[in-house]
Amino acid sequence: MKENNYQRLLLGLGQALAEARANSGMTQTKLGEQLAKGQSAVAKIERTPSPNVALRVIYETAEALKMSLSEVFFRAEALAGIESGTRDKKARKGGLSRDARRAIADIISKNLQKTNDEILRQLTTIDT
Repeated sequence: MKENNYQRLLLGLGQALAEARANSGMTQTKLGEQLAKGQSAVAKIERTPSPNVALRVIYETAEALKMSLSEVFFRAEALAGIESGTRDKKARKGGLSRDARRAIADIISKNLQKTNDEILRQLTTIDT
């Protein structure tokens, strides 16, 4: 991975975690309490995680926000504008386009508090 992409991914991770926390209605202080860290540590993770951030920190933060690591990284990549894997992934594997993945990540992020039925309804509207 290029260094520039790594920096963008780190920014995306912070943004994804901040977004998830805000969407859940949780404050930085409350999340810090759940993580046995201070509010300033949460703010630092959200602002820009260290280039050497431990996966455990991201995992524990995601877990406290009731997200999987894959959801966090998926959203982080979308926010950072990073294409996962090969550029022609859709054509090679029949997967979703980058725009479709971004749309899905946006829907998930914005709807963490909504019911499964509402999320499924919105997901079926995405053109793959």
